[in-house]
Amino acid sequence: MTRTPSHGFPRMAPGTRGDTVPGMRIRTTLIAVAALLCGMAAPAQAIIGGGDAPEPYSFLGSLQRPGSNLPSGHFCGVSLLAPQWAITASHCLWSEGDVLEGTPRDWRVRFGSLDPTSGGQLVEVDRYHRYSLEPAEGDIALLHLKSAVHGQPVTMPPADSPVGTPARIVGWGQYRLSPCKDFTDPACYPDRLQQAGVEILPTKSCRITVRENAICVGTPKNEIQVGNSDSGGPALVRDGDRWLIAGVASHGLPDAPLVFTQPRHFASWMKGIMTGL
Repeated sequence: MTRTPSHGFPRMAPGTRGDTVPGMRIRTTLIAVAALLCGMAAPAQAIIGGGDAPEPYSFLGSLQRPGSNLPSGHFCGVSLLAPQWAITASHCLWSEGDVLEGTPRDWRVRFGSLDPTSGGQLVEVDRYHRYSLEPAEGDIALLHLKSAVHGQPVTMPPADSPVGTPARIVGWGQYRLSPCKDFTDPACYPDRLQQAGVEILPTKSCRITVRENAICVGTPKNEIQVGNSDSGGPALVRDGDRWLIAGVASHGLPDAPLVFTQPRHFASWMKGIMTGL
């Protein structure tokens, strides 16, 4: 299956941070830029080639906010770190302007459900904190929730996951390419949570500069693809009977595995925000 372009990053000139391969570009440019010019928030990465998740993840949430093209309002994936704190990708907040902190309007997250339109627990977002405005420096953001979530938060691994580690990606983003009019066509987005088995790959597999704060996630033959509308979702690795969050969906090139930011590399910053220090 041919990958559709995914959206969320504007074009970077070869040689700039995040793109050191002459002639290549961060996916995608045209639709994302067009969306921004039209005043519409650009969607982000999701799963193509996965399958229905048999049960929900209590820590997984669907960020629903103005700017979404979907009836559910789904925009990005998030993961619960503490009862009132969740993590997502900083670029999911681009439409809020070039600010590191802010108070959003009409943002909600539905946690612990297979269906983004019903079930689980729906909570409001009353504040956000972005690590950086430069994705390569750290595509991480924290959302403060107005009320506590009852689900079990996800934790971070104590060390970087080595190449070859099995992983899982999950999300509600675009899951098929045909018959799709364009990336805004609701028919190409699932009603049920999708998941897929992948692995931690050598950084060269992403065909783009991958910093120490990030990992390359996908499959060697790229049969599990990343499409539109679930940036910020987790790359999960197994530790006994629990899942750990090894990465947050960030950016990449067309027809290549995706770069995921490693939350554990930003643990001190997150602790400072969450504790008020």
